[in-house]
Parts: sequence; C-alpha cells; structure tokens
Amino acid sequence: MLGEPKITPYDLRFQFLGIAIRIHPGFWAICVFLGFSMRMSTPIALFMFSVAVFLSLLIHEMGHALAFSRCGIRAHVVLYHFGGLAVPTGMESYFDHTSGYTSKQKLFVTAAGPAMQILAALLVIVALRAVGKTDGFLTAQVGIPARLTADPSGTLDNIITSLSREDLAWDLRHMDERMQKLFASADTNADQLLSLAEHDAFQTTVDSLSKQFEQTSIPMPSATTMVIKAEHKNRFMGAQHELLDAADVRDDSLIRISDLQQTLQHQISFESDALNKFVFIFVMISLFWAILNLAPVYPLDGGQITRELLVLFNVNNAIPKSLFVSVATGVAIGIWGLSNGSIFLTMMFFMMAFSSYQLLQRYQRGY
Repeated sequence: MLGEPKITPYDLRFQFLGIAIRIHPGFWAICVFLGFSMRMSTPIALFMFSVAVFLSLLIHEMGHALAFSRCGIRAHVVLYHFGGLAVPTGMESYFDHTSGYTSKQKLFVTAAGPAMQILAALLVIVALRAVGKTDGFLTAQVGIPARLTADPSGTLDNIITSLSREDLAWDLRHMDERMQKLFASADTNADQLLSLAEHDAFQTTVDSLSKQFEQTSIPMPSATTMVIKAEHKNRFMGAQHELLDAADVRDDSLIRISDLQQTLQHQISFESDALNKFVFIFVMISLFWAILNLAPVYPLDGGQITRELLVLFNVNNAIPKSLFVSVATGVAIGIWGLSNGSIFLTMMFFMMAFSSYQLLQRYQRGY
C-alpha cells in the first residue's frame, strides 16, 4: 500500500549529502489539505506549513537513508502523499530477510529516522531557549510546565509564585458597580485594591455567617485582571525585573498581569508571524509524527521495529505475530482518530490495518 509512487514529469529532484531525493506532486497536495484542516487558511500560512512539513519529513527520511549507507546499502528518498520513504536498492520488500541485511541493522536503520526527527526538534527548541524565544508548542499546546521545558514564559510564573497573597490584588476602580459594592468592605486598608489575602478574609467572614444563613460563595475575579504594585518590581532581578519594568506602562503605579502576559508574549516570539508559525509547525510535526510513527503498525517504523525485535529474539511465527499486532493497533488508532475528528488519521491507519490483515492472511496460507 505504501510503496514507492510512480515517477511523474512533475517530480522535483535533487541530491543532498549524496542521497537522491524525489518529491512527488502528491506530497504538496497533502500538505495543502492538512494545512487547511489545521486552519492555515492564508497563502503565507500554507506556505510556512508546507515548508515545515517538508523539512521535518526530509530529516526523518534522510536519517533512514544515511543509516542505510552506514550499512553499505544505497538508498534514495521519496516524499509523497503518504509521507516519505527511504527506498533501499535491491530490497524486495519490508520482509526481506534473505539479503544479508540483519535484524540488528534493520533496527538501526529503522530507529534512525524518528531519532533524527526528534533530535532536530530538540535542537530547535534548545536554540530558541538560548536566545529567549519559545517554540510555542510544548508549553502552550501540550501543557508541559514551563519550568520543565525551560520555556521563557516561566519568567512570569516565577514572578507570580514569588509574590505573597498580600501583593497580588485587583483594582476595585476597574470592577463593575456590583463587584465594587460587594468588595467595598473587604478593602480593609482603603487603598482601592482587593488583595488575595483580603479576598480570603472576606470569604472566611462569609463562611462564618453561613451557620446562620445560607452558605454563599464569594466570586473570584479573573486572574488576568490582577495587578501588582510597581514598587514590588525592585524585589526582582534579571529577566524577571526586566519583564516587570517593560510592563510598567501606566501612570497609576500598578502593573497589570494582562500587560505582563502581552509583554512576555512579544519578547518570546519573533516579530514575524510567519516565522512563529514555521517554528510551531516544525516542532509539532517533528515530535508528533516521530512518536506516531513508532506505533507498531506496518509499514511504519514502529511496525518494523516490532517485527525485527521478534525476529531477533527468535520468537516463533515472528512476522505473523507482528502483523497481528499491526492490525490491532491500526484499528485502535483509527478509532481514536475518528473519535477526535481526524479523518485523515483514521483513513490512514484503517488502510494500514487492512493492508496488514491482507499480509497476515497470505502468511497464514503459506504464500
């Protein structure tokens, strides 16, 4: 199913590091399709998406091709509508175990693709962190805490966690009339600021009265509307002080959390929106595809790794067993994709599961 596509007069051909590379026109078509499905609706967004996907998949397949070369096998790379292939010369199929190409070599070659792709993503992430920028994916989209990814947005997290509940407050003057009346008595020092500590004390008072009256929960204003007194910035040094100073843009001696967020976003992102999109897509595709490609489904790398491990450890009926795993996993991921609205992912894994099922039937019948 995922064999090398036929040569067309519209193929783009070139060589890199001595490896012949061919790009089938179907590759660009699927880039546009996926770009639209991810809401890359403008021409520049689609272009940056396509370039990011191209570079990420090329790195992946070059990892395979260079590993083939290390094993003394010539190979060329093809990018097409199902992604990419590193095609070795003289190999009849993915299941060829008669060519002197050992299981250990196959494991090395197969693992080289996703390893190169993940390494490229990590190098980009580290390089961005070194210049105070963010990839915009790991922390913002995956939800990995900034302190674990060294994301520069951790600067704001550190500021917030360093301040006490007396230091973080809401400006009563910027609340609506109902909220002002509600919290007027909670402002014990009459500075027109409702600190977190004052809010807590007010809630405690209300809770104590709830024994006589119906229990009432005091509303908590949005965290993004909180403020910090500008005088507090002198407690901080380095990047944290610089961020607070840059966000101190008003004449009321208050620094708003929303201004800190906007200032930080400006600092950690490139001025070019197109470049930000490229970095985001490159890191996302490189990590997501490399991990997905390790699923034990033929002919993905994970399927080949599963097969070679079973062969290497002399498991009986290694190839049929790996095909059974491929069918089950392909169906499971296809169902997962369907439940998450990813039609392309669903179609792709259902097709690979069906292809694995057909191969399994052939092995069971002895031909």
